Amino acid sequence: MKHAIMASQPAGMVPRLPDIFRRYQEHVVTNWGDAANRMRTSSALMRARHQNHARKTWPSQRGFDDRLLQIDESAEMAADDQPMTFEQAVQAAVELDAPLNERLAVIAAAVRRIDGNFADAVDRLVERLEKQGAGAAAPTPGDVMPPFLLPDDEGRLVGLADILLKGPAVITFQRGHWCPYCRLNAIGIVEVQQEIAALGGQIVAIMPERGKFARAMKSAVGASFPFLTDMDNGYALSLNLAIWIGAEMERLMGVAYDLPSYQGNSSWFLPIPATFIVGTDGVIMDRFVDPDYRRRMDIDDLIAALRRAR
Repeated sequence: MKHAIMASQPAGMVPRLPDIFRRYQEHVVTNWGDAANRMRTSSALMRARHQNHARKTWPSQRGFDDRLLQIDESAEMAADDQPMTFEQAVQAAVELDAPLNERLAVIAAAVRRIDGNFADAVDRLVERLEKQGAGAAAPTPGDVMPPFLLPDDEGRLVGLADILLKGPAVITFQRGHWCPYCRLNAIGIVEVQQEIAALGGQIVAIMPERGKFARAMKSAVGASFPFLTDMDNGYALSLNLAIWIGAEMERLMGVAYDLPSYQGNSSWFLPIPATFIVGTDGVIMDRFVDPDYRRRMDIDDLIAALRRAR
């Protein structure tokens, strides 16, 4: 039987990525309300199919990202020889027992399989940002983290100084509730939030979205830490982290995502999804800044940096 996302298409027609993103949004709204309790069980079968296929195809642990790309492009990851839908690929990434960037690669591979043109546009965006040195001027280890005072998902003002009074902090920037990479990044942090708390660490996620969307993101991933709203990317701009996505990506993303509504402005600026580990003295211990939003600080590196910041 065809997967639902494929069955709704006219015969012989492959759905393009903006349509799939829009359906993914609908899937998220409908099905992720209790994600903290459900995300580890709802697609165990898809996880098993993915891992078993990976083992049979590539017994070696080397070159995992390339292996994921080849697996997805072969469209053999489902037991009935039908390609995964985008929703299934995202859930398989959630369920995968692997480092964060290997899980993110599952989503990136699915995007490229479903719509190579969109993936190529992302490659061009990343190439432009890398040539421009986007993020290079952001604060570095040894610098004092600039202060902020931002509203959380309940409307309360949260300041960096108050956070650091409680312990070293993980400050992570996410693009938005709509971004599957950001959702998975946040889920990866949620999975170790108790370990972080045991180390005395604090976690803060910062997004350029209005409060209701920050609340939706927090609820969807089951986070106990606050999601702060950085209106108009003001704080991200002060850190040299805010970027314009460009006319091409605005056109492609605008089909599925209403960023002006989410953010309360029509700038189509987003933060580079960076992560900073900050000691109680306010000094940055470590950071991850990459203009390619498909890559994030791995969770093991985050925990190791937090231990050094204690």
